Amino acid sequence: MTCIRFGYSKMILKHYKASINLGLFYIYQMKRVNLVILFASILVSGISCNDQEEYTIPTYRPIVISKADLMTSPELIEPIAINNPGKIYTKGEYVYINEIDSGIHIIDNKTTSNPKLIGFIDLPGTNNLAIKGNLLYADSYFDLVVIDISDINNIHEVSRTEDVFENPFSDDFYFYKTATGDSIVTGYDVYKKPVSYQEWLDYNQHDFALEDAASGDIGTGGSLARFTISDNYLYSVSSHDMRIFNISNIEAKSVGDPIDLNWGIETIFPYENLLFLGSEWGMHIYDKSNPELPKHLSTYEHIVSCDPVVVKDDIAYVTLRSGTNCQNIINQLELVDVSNPAKPKAITEYEMLNPHGLGVIDNCLFITEGEYGIKSFNISDPFQIDKNMIAHHKDVHAIDVIPLAEVLMLIGNDGLVQYEYDCEGKFEKISQLSL
Repeated sequence: MTCIRFGYSKMILKHYKASINLGLFYIYQMKRVNLVILFASILVSGISCNDQEEYTIPTYRPIVISKADLMTSPELIEPIAINNPGKIYTKGEYVYINEIDSGIHIIDNKTTSNPKLIGFIDLPGTNNLAIKGNLLYADSYFDLVVIDISDINNIHEVSRTEDVFENPFSDDFYFYKTATGDSIVTGYDVYKKPVSYQEWLDYNQHDFALEDAASGDIGTGGSLARFTISDNYLYSVSSHDMRIFNISNIEAKSVGDPIDLNWGIETIFPYENLLFLGSEWGMHIYDKSNPELPKHLSTYEHIVSCDPVVVKDDIAYVTLRSGTNCQNIINQLELVDVSNPAKPKAITEYEMLNPHGLGVIDNCLFITEGEYGIKSFNISDPFQIDKNMIAHHKDVHAIDVIPLAEVLMLIGNDGLVQYEYDCEGKFEKISQLSL
């Protein structure tokens, strides 16, 4: 039996106060002496204490590595299996898929019916990428790394901007104590830690426990991207800020201070002179006429949810999704008129199953629905979108999508899947590169 002691926890006192009130209610209503005796016995047994009982709490043990070990130059190695795919990016004849926290897969897609894994860029701490010309920009924990990919078989680092990103684990559910000196926290193991009764109570009040750590030509990304390139600038968003880099030269130079975005930022999408930021709270619109100092124009708010966004012809398409990190039960597509970006206006909403990513090209809108497949819409009349769903393809697991002129690319648990398509319902599989 759990040991209960008065005075240790407001939560416990509140519980017993409610029990006492309930007991008194029954005594008053029924006036039965045996109920008084029964309630007293329950209360006494509840506060009896078994000091021999063991208490444990889940504790996060930091995985620490020296910064010197992390700053090794990216290396092209033999292809490895795609186990934990993240962002997808394409440029020219190649597709690049991020292996979360580990590096970047390179896929030769010259023949879309037969894509081939040809190599893996081993770069620890990588979760985002973008390409301009022959230069690939990727994060590596705290650093922005620039990689020359002009010879895909002989890639090499050309510059590194150090300490421009925050610890990527600050986006996780739990707080952490970062390592000191030249050590970096790269993750956490979880184990059951024996604790005292008071520590167990404290954990149940605070819900976490952590140990201290020891000391030209720009490609196309998916809708879940946190990196985007516009002209000579790379824009990067974390959960709470935007950082800007001038990439007119090989050395990417950080521009100004990070721009505070409050909290919950998830994606970034460029459209003309605007940047659209999807967040858990809504859609933020920034004017980048001054590329080094984007100006906030407006925020379109909604309930808390996961929220990527794409834009075409002054209509923003925003999906809201429930899920592990998305604190709502709403799954829907929202259309927002952004013809006046300072005053976005809701147009309509359409119920979805579990939308993840989306892509738009010409009059085609594609929305991935995770385990429920992918949906396609004709958006020639966005005000009638609820009547213009072309098809729902349920035979593929789809997380994000990139629609190109010749091919539609999907990434999900089924791997990289490519289709021939049109806006009239054509959807024919060309190839599948499985995980």
